[in-house]
Amino acid sequence: MKRLCQWALASICLSLLSSAQADIEFVYLIKEKVHRQFGNEPAAGPVEWGFGAGVSGDAQVSAASVTYPGSDGAVAISGAEGSFDLDQDGFASKEEMDAAYPNGSFSLSVTNQGSPETFGPFAVTGDSYPAAPHLTNVADLEAHDFSQSFELTWASFSDADASSRIILQVWDDANDQEIVFEFLDSSATSFTIPANTFSSDNYYSFDLLFVDETAQLGSPESVIGYLATTTYELSTQTSDTSLGLYKWKRHQQSAQELVEAEGYRPYAFVSEGTREVSYAELNTPAGNYGLVPLGQSLFFLTDSFGTKEVLDAAYPDGEYRFWLNEDGENRSYGTYYFSGDEYPDAPRLTNYNELQRFDATQDQLVSLDIPAGGVDRVDLRLLGGSGTLVWAETLGDGISSATIPADTLVPEENFQIVAIYWSSQFEASKPPAEIGFVSSTYMLGQTASENSSGGGVELAFLIKERVYSQSDNNAATEPIAWSFNAGVQGASDLQGASVSYPGGSEILTGEPGEYESEEHTFASQALLDAAFPDGNYTMSVTVDGTGSDLGPFNISGGNYPVVPQLQNFEELQAHDFSQPFDLSWNSFTGAAADDLVVVQIYDETGDQEIVSEFLDATATSYQLPANLLQEDRFYEIELLFLKATDGFGSSEAIVGYLSTTTLYLSTHTSEFSLWLSGYFDSGELQDPDIAGENADPDGDGQDNYFEFLAKFDPSDSSSRLQHRIQDGVIRFWPVNPGVFWEVRFSDDLQAWNPVDQSVYRFDGDAIEFDVDDSSGSAFYRFILLEAPPQD
Repeated sequence: MKRLCQWALASICLSLLSSAQADIEFVYLIKEKVHRQFGNEPAAGPVEWGFGAGVSGDAQVSAASVTYPGSDGAVAISGAEGSFDLDQDGFASKEEMDAAYPNGSFSLSVTNQGSPETFGPFAVTGDSYPAAPHLTNVADLEAHDFSQSFELTWASFSDADASSRIILQVWDDANDQEIVFEFLDSSATSFTIPANTFSSDNYYSFDLLFVDETAQLGSPESVIGYLATTTYELSTQTSDTSLGLYKWKRHQQSAQELVEAEGYRPYAFVSEGTREVSYAELNTPAGNYGLVPLGQSLFFLTDSFGTKEVLDAAYPDGEYRFWLNEDGENRSYGTYYFSGDEYPDAPRLTNYNELQRFDATQDQLVSLDIPAGGVDRVDLRLLGGSGTLVWAETLGDGISSATIPADTLVPEENFQIVAIYWSSQFEASKPPAEIGFVSSTYMLGQTASENSSGGGVELAFLIKERVYSQSDNNAATEPIAWSFNAGVQGASDLQGASVSYPGGSEILTGEPGEYESEEHTFASQALLDAAFPDGNYTMSVTVDGTGSDLGPFNISGGNYPVVPQLQNFEELQAHDFSQPFDLSWNSFTGAAADDLVVVQIYDETGDQEIVSEFLDATATSYQLPANLLQEDRFYEIELLFLKATDGFGSSEAIVGYLSTTTLYLSTHTSEFSLWLSGYFDSGELQDPDIAGENADPDGDGQDNYFEFLAKFDPSDSSSRLQHRIQDGVIRFWPVNPGVFWEVRFSDDLQAWNPVDQSVYRFDGDAIEFDVDDSSGSAFYRFILLEAPPQD
C-alpha cells in the first residue's frame, strides 16, 4: 500500500505532468486489493486490502483532508508542502477495509495558495475490482541476460472498459528507488524493459496494477476507483547458499489408528554452498533470531515443541529475511512472505502394530499413509536406544514404504521411528530457498528379544516389592507401600493365565498377549506376607488353546535389595532436555550375577512408557537421550533393584524381591503451566477438561486462559469478571494489577471503537465510566489484552 502512495505523489507527477503549471497536479482516491505472485503461476487470493487518498502539487499545496462514509467530518491527510497522502496500514480482509472505509460518497479538500478547494463528491461503489493481474513470463525473466532488453508480458485486462488503465512499476529494493513507471492503455499486454535495467546481487519489486475508475476529473490528473495489484519480487542474487524456514507440527502415534498432535516449533537452516558463511540470522516480524552453527557448513535454528499460539506469536505472518556474513561481507536475502497454516496431514504408520515389536535380525518394512497432494518430500528416520540416528531414507514420488535393513538395531533395543512430511509454500532459486510447513509423527517401540519365538510366553514375573518415594538427591528412608504382582506377557496367542501361591490362587486379567494380577498393596511387610506367604508359586498359561504350567518358582527369605537412590535428581530437574543426561544411582550392594537394575520412565501427560531398560546389577548410570524429555509434562521415574530368588533357569521368568524408588519429575516451564500448578494437583493437571486452556473447571463461564490473563482463580467460581450498569454508569471489576483491559463501543454492533481511557474512573479494583447513549443505542465490549494497549 505504501508504494501506491509513492507512485501517486512522485511518478505520476514526473511522468505525466512535468510540463503542467497548475498548483495542484494530481489527486487520487482508491480502494485496492493486492495479490502476490511467485513464478509464472497466477497469484492466489488477495494478501492485503487497502484504502488510499492523497494529493500532490507545488509548494502552494499546504494541506489536505478526505471525507468518507462514517468519517464524521473531514479527516486530515498527513504530509508536507506539495505532497499529502493517507498512509494507512493494509487490511487482512475486504470486510475489515469496508468496515473502516465503506463504499459510498468520498470527497477531497485541498488547501491551495491558502484557499480550500473541494474535489468531489466521488462515488466509489460497486466493488468493481478488476481481476488479479497475471505476469506470464517472470520465470524467463529470472533466467534472462540482463545486459539485453526483455519483453515482460501479462494476461489481458479482460474486464477493462474505457475508464480502465494499466500501471507498471519496478523498484530497486536496495535503495528504494523507482526505476520503471509506465501508464499503459488497458489493452496492453507487454512492456519492454531496457537493457541493463537490472544488476546482479539485488532484489527488484514489480507492481502490475489494473485500475477501474469510478470517477474522473478533467483537471488535475486523477485516479479514483478500484485497483487490483499483483506484486512480484525478482532476485538477481548469485549466492548458492541454501536457506530454509519451516513451521513444524509434531504428532505421536500410540495405536494403529490413533495419531495425536503434540506441539509446534520453528525450524530454519542455512547451508553453505561455494561461499563461506560465518554468521546467520533470521529476521522475523516479531524479532531477530541467530542461527547456531553445526559443523563447518550448516547453521540451524529450532526450539522445543510448544503450543501453536507461542509459535505464531514468535513467527507471525509477514515478511522474513536471512542476514548472513558470506565471505566476510554482510548480505541480506529475501523478502520471503510466510503466512497461513498449511500443515500437511499428519503422517500415519499403517503397520504400527507390527512395528511395535519386530525382529531386529530381519529386514523390517515401514509403511505410510501418504496423502494424494500437499506433500513435497517424505522422510523416514530411525533413532536407536541412545537417541542416535541409525537409519534414514527419503521416499521417491509414489513410494509409500521403505525397509529398515536387518541388524540396524539389536534385540530388545528401544527405538523411535519418525515420519516427516514436508510441504513448501514458496521456493526460490537465487539463492536456493524454501519456506513452508512440516508435519511429523513418531512412534516408540522395542525390538523383540533374541530368543523370542514369535509366539507364546515371552516373560513371566512373580514379584514381592517394597516401594520408596524420593523427591531430591537424598535417599528415601522408609517404605511407603508393600505389594505383590504377577503377570505374563507374550504374543497374541497367549490367551489366559493364572497364578497359584501358598494358600490361594488368582486368575490374571488382561487381553491376549498380556495378563496381570490385581493390584495388591499393603501398608506393611507383615500384611503382605500374611496374604502372600513365602513358598512355591506356579503360573498356568493358555497358549493357542493349550494349557501349560510355568514353575514352580520359590519366593522365600525376605531378601529385599538395598534402597535405590537416584543421586542427581536435582540436577535432572534443572537440566536442558535438548541435551543428553546421565542418570546416576548408588551401587546395588549385595547383588548377585542374576540380579538386575531396571530404569523405567513413564510419560504421565502422554500416557506412555518412554524408557524401560534392564541393566546388569553392576550398573550405576544410564544416559537419557537428548530430547527424550519434553517441556510442560509430568514424568514418573522408577529405579528398581531386583533380587532374584528363582526363575533364571528359564529365560521366560523373573522371580524375586524388588526394591523400587519412585520420583516425579515436572518439566512445566511456561508461565501458564506454572500458574495452573498453583491451583491443581498433578493428577488434575493431566486432565484437559480441568487444565486445558479452554477448560472451565470452576464453571463460571470464563476459561482457564482468560482467567490466567485476568489473574483470577480458576478453581473459584466467584473469582470472575463482573459488571453492573446503574444510573448511566458502567462498572466492571475486579481489575487486578498488571492486567490490561480495553472497553470498546458500538452503536450498530458492526464497527467497534475503543473508549478513550481518559474517561475511566478507578474505584479500588473497579473501573467506572459513563454510558454514551447519544446515538440512541450503545453497546460495549470488555476486551482482555495480553499487552498494554498502544496509544
